[in-house]
Amino acid sequence: MTRSFPNAPLVELVVEVQWDMVDLATDEDEGEFEGVDSDYEPFYRQVAQGLAEIGYSQAERLVPSNYMAPENTPTYRYTSPTDSDTSVVYQVGEGVFGINAVPPYKTWESFRPAVQAGLRVLLDAIEWRDTEKVFRRIDLAYVDAFDDEFMGDGTRYEFLTKSLGFAFSPPAAITKHMDSDEPSSAFFQFSGKVGETGRIFVKAGLARVMNTPSIVLDTKVRERKATPADVSEVMEVLEASHQIIHESFIEITKPFADILEGGSQ
Repeated sequence: MTRSFPNAPLVELVVEVQWDMVDLATDEDEGEFEGVDSDYEPFYRQVAQGLAEIGYSQAERLVPSNYMAPENTPTYRYTSPTDSDTSVVYQVGEGVFGINAVPPYKTWESFRPAVQAGLRVLLDAIEWRDTEKVFRRIDLAYVDAFDDEFMGDGTRYEFLTKSLGFAFSPPAAITKHMDSDEPSSAFFQFSGKVGETGRIFVKAGLARVMNTPSIVLDTKVRERKATPADVSEVMEVLEASHQIIHESFIEITKPFADILEGGSQ
């Protein structure tokens, strides 16, 4: 059981899987795609029907009809019209399926059933290639935003570099021309290998979230090994990714764990 926090700074939690779709049909005479949009409509309809059966019947098209969206770009978004407090959003496109959690998000344990339900709908709808029935990429990402409640008497830059530990030393040749010792804008981005085939991506910096000055921490773990198209196999990958992100978050936020627990600094 992982720890949860009443005052968690979560903005969004994203699960995304990608796979290879069956090739679009082509016109042999013209050498051009025919009916770019309609080729995938049977797939989209089946996903829509499956999501409606679990309560997510409110659809929003994210790209214009008959527009050839970039690969792995969501085309539709689905929400529940009967639950105004729902924190789950499903998105689907050519070769990509996402399950997003937004506030009021509670815990990974409470989100897991929504992930499993969405994956079952997806697996019933995909028309696989003859040779592979695998997901080629599985992402889990947490986006957190720390506002003034976490800053205390310090600045956002101090919180970023001292509390969160993202050290940065700009060259004196540049800072000597600045009106302040602190940058008014700073953003860090890096990635590294985790495990045999995984990778972690981290972004952190000064930003505005819902028009509120904040520090954003975006942590993503990506698994690139071919994973069998099976709900339990995908969940096993996601559980491992979640453990990495959760343990990292616990360590990073130790200096202000009392605020996360609902107290004050």
